[in-house]
Amino acid sequence: FQRVQSKNIEVKTFEVKDSTGKPKGWGYDLYVDNKKMIHQLIIPAIAGNNSFKTEEDAYKTGQLAADKMKVSGTLPTLSVKELDSLGITK
Repeated sequence: FQRVQSKNIEVKTFEVKDSTGKPKGWGYDLYVDNKKMIHQLIIPAIAGNNSFKTEEDAYKTGQLAADKMKVSGTLPTLSVKELDSLGITK
């Protein structure tokens, strides 16, 4: 359990590729004070190893995680209900 004191949290998206280099979706990183804290390759809270379908979906989810981190001061957890509210599905 790690405290996050900073409010300087940035979301950066990236393309996820399979072992052959073929694009298979999107993910996001969360940076706190320019230090990578979270590297999210798959959609959290949903069964399976699915990457986000669009860069926008990855960014929206990363922003929600960043907002939760700013409020709680801890590494965030996301629920299926929260993802549904963003329109994120398998």
